[in-house]
Amino acid sequence: EFRVRAASDAGADALRGVPDLLQLSDFSEPSLLHTLRVRYERDEVYTFVGTILISINPYRWVDSLYDLRSMLSYRNAPLGERP
Repeated sequence: EFRVRAASDAGADALRGVPDLLQLSDFSEPSLLHTLRVRYERDEVYTFVGTILISINPYRWVDSLYDLRSMLSYRNAPLGERP
């Protein structure tokens, strides 16, 4: 299991879990993995890397991912605006 040992191992933006990995000030393996973990723990399983979408399987049903409100929020939204 991967864990960041100290805040200095991942930047502040990685610790809060940015929606687009290109926003990381430190694009290193610890920052990238920690960001994905933070987002996964918040049930935010979709993360962008620019125009590329990374999806992490939550291995369970997450109601807020596929409810009508969430789906409508993506309708006509520019690419990258909604993580």
